[in-house]
Amino acid sequence: MQAEWRQRAACQYVYPDVFFPPRVHRARYVTAARRICGDCVVVRECASFALANNVTQGIFARVDMGSGMTPRRGALALLRDLSENESLSNRGGSPGGDTRSRARDCEPTGRGAD
Repeated sequence: MQAEWRQRAACQYVYPDVFFPPRVHRARYVTAARRICGDCVVVRECASFALANNVTQGIFARVDMGSGMTPRRGALALLRDLSENESLSNRGGSPGGDTRSRARDCEPTGRGAD
């Protein structure tokens, strides 16, 4: 069963590769993920989850952790700031916009690398 905060996340129905991007379209996916996270009401909870679970890959709470065994430099500090910032939690309302249409914008196109 998912944590309650995940049910309110803007990324709930988004194509997973957007947050765990393949190398081929990485820049495009990272931009899209950050845009989706920008509308999310659970950024603080997401950041706390990434810290508590020692996440080393993907995009969590607008932070690109990278794709390797260790997080990008500065990523953990950004997550700590986000998880501790009360103003980011419970902004009220629901995630902005239709994230499913944004996810379609991020699907691979078969074009070359970004």
